[in-house]
Amino acid sequence: MLLRVTLILILLGIYMPCKAQFFPPVKQKTVVTGIGLFHELDFDNSYLLTLDLAREYKLRTWFTLGGEANVFKFTSPHYSTAGLSIRPVTRLFFYSGKKVDIFGETKGGVIFMLPQYPHRMINFTFTANIGADWYFNEKMAIRFAGGYTHFSNGKEYADLQNPTWDGLGTSIALVRTIP
Repeated sequence: MLLRVTLILILLGIYMPCKAQFFPPVKQKTVVTGIGLFHELDFDNSYLLTLDLAREYKLRTWFTLGGEANVFKFTSPHYSTAGLSIRPVTRLFFYSGKKVDIFGETKGGVIFMLPQYPHRMINFTFTANIGADWYFNEKMAIRFAGGYTHFSNGKEYADLQNPTWDGLGTSIALVRTIP
């Protein structure tokens, strides 16, 4: 009986067209260029500046997947001066309209920090933001986002085994849709 049901389902699957696809062809490709400023939670004069360049693919009206490269600049002497990061980006859209998109996003990856503390050169980073894209026209938008950033093992401080950098901040970016 189970064999017959399985064969019937297979035959029906072959002859019935199926329009659902897990990852349909790319609907929209964008290039994002942005800058961010984050303040460390535990210290008054510790800031992080970021320059970001990303390529994103809007796979569904509610989901974007992409990759991002970042240059980081720390202001505190407990950290290396600068860092370079490559990380994936995922974005879920809570509202997607003609002029405004509201989203939540996560980013996580590896950061290479130089030059002061070479024994802490490779670290991990995670960012969670909530933001919005405002469209000027079909091809251009400005993105505002705010959220939390974390660096694992990010600083040289006493004898701590895994001193972290945790901060809140904001970013602004130009979003260009490309063919």
